[in-house]
Amino acid sequence: LLSVIRPELHRLLLFVVGCVKRNIQMDWQGELLLLHWNEAGREVAFSVRKYSRDLFVFADFFLERDYDKFCVLLENRVENMRFIVDAGANIGCSAVFYKCRFPDARIVCIEPESSNFDLLNHNIQVNQMQDQVVALKKALWTEKTSLDLMQRDWSHDGFLVMTSEH
Repeated sequence: LLSVIRPELHRLLLFVVGCVKRNIQMDWQGELLLLHWNEAGREVAFSVRKYSRDLFVFADFFLERDYDKFCVLLENRVENMRFIVDAGANIGCSAVFYKCRFPDARIVCIEPESSNFDLLNHNIQVNQMQDQVVALKKALWTEKTSLDLMQRDWSHDGFLVMTSEH
């Protein structure tokens, strides 16, 4: 019933339960939920927006562990991961996840949307990763051109880029 009446609260409740199961500590700070836990032997701090799809993105990496299998595949094929490009970096979940798994890799994060870019930089800095993780407020395209940033839906990860001709 909660999922019908207040879906944003239902989503947040499921997120909180998932964090508790993974021993992720939470603190509330305005519209942000501050998360703290140990990831691959490293203390991690991370901020997400409480009523957004940030919760889903974070859950994919750190609660559901959807990317663990991909990392095992990479570890089996690449002896020493040195460089990662995170195109569409959003708020930095993948950058922090991969930095914990591949601590010697340099990571370039590309994120064109301002609020996501700000939170991405915050998450890089609170984890003291700025020497090895660089954030660029840009978009990735097949050629040098001007791009328009379009919001496809209400969410903070609902953006896409298109050439200016469209």
